[in-house]
Parts: sequence; structure tokens; C-alpha cells
Amino acid sequence: MPVNIDVLPGDTINLPGGARLLVLEDDSAPPPEQPLRFTYPTTYLPATITSPYGPRGNIFHYGIDLRSSWRYWQSEAVAAIDGEVILAGLEPGRAYFGQQVQLSAVIQGQVVIVRYAHLAQPNGIYVTVGQQVTRGQLLGRPNNTGVSYGDHLHFDVRVDGAFVNPTDMIDWPAAPLVVSAHLPERVVATQHYTETQELT
Repeated sequence: MPVNIDVLPGDTINLPGGARLLVLEDDSAPPPEQPLRFTYPTTYLPATITSPYGPRGNIFHYGIDLRSSWRYWQSEAVAAIDGEVILAGLEPGRAYFGQQVQLSAVIQGQVVIVRYAHLAQPNGIYVTVGQQVTRGQLLGRPNNTGVSYGDHLHFDVRVDGAFVNPTDMIDWPAAPLVVSAHLPERVVATQHYTETQELT
């Protein structure tokens, strides 16, 4: 008759005839899922959010704007995930994002798409549609193409088609500076340029 007993990894069970059985860990179980994480998406330092995710005046900003510019600081956009380039250039019907790159990957069974908008033109995009990229790979040069009033990088994330706030999912090099709040109008002065509120 079978007997059910509770055992833990490392326990020894004495069997009839003097044999002993060592209980090992069950390595057939899948490892626990890790939370979704993104590599910091630009080379600009210190990490600076110029417009966070959320309401902005009478619109909702479905991404974060990061200080980044090729012409002022030679900072570049960086792949936040391993994935495939599904867009490199203008997106039909969304010219306000300017030149952009989108990456797609299936992560933990979810379709994740990340966007990098307002890249430079010409020569502002380093990748092509269909190309496989890896985390940390350089993608392009942030600028202010599209509807934008100053150089920056717009970064947004969709998971299974729904926008999510990426702020707490980014592996920041250090705690990001937030230099502006959600205000109808703002001006952020730097030694290189004055940035008024971006629309995207």
C-alpha cells in the first residue's frame, strides 16, 4: 500500500534492506518568472526624465521623454531588449513621432514592443527592418524630428498591445533626475538649448 510522506531536498529516506535514498531538488520545475526589465535606452548621462509617463495638460503621455541628443552631447539610443526591428523610419499616420525605431520581442509569453522616437534625419537610424538586435546595441541618434520643440528621446513600451509605464522597469545607471513635471507649459533651460513641452 503506498504511503505518502513529506520530504524536503536533502532528506534521507531509509529503505527496506538497509538502502538509503537521498532526496534531491526537483529541477524539472520551471524557474520563477523574472519581472520585465529594460536596459536604460540612451547613452546620455546623468539619466534625466524631461517628461514622465501620465497626464500632460489635456493629453496623456504614453511614454517617457529622456534628455538625449546627438548634436549636443553625441548621445545615442540603445536597445532596451533583445528583439527584432519592426520599424525604422516614419510610421504611417504617426508622423508626429518623427524618425523612429521600434523593436519587438516575445518575453515570458508576452509581445513587447518598444519605441524610440524623434531620431535624426538623415543618418539618424543605424538599423533596418528585420534586423535582430541585442540589449545595449546602438540604434540611432536622438534629435527633434516630428512634433518636438527640443532634442530628446521619446521611449514607450507596449505589452500585448497596451501601453505600460516603463519608468520602474528600466535599469537606470543611477536614480533618474526629473527636471520637469506635468504642466501645461514648461521651459527647461540647459547650457545647449531651451526645451519647451514636447507633444510626444
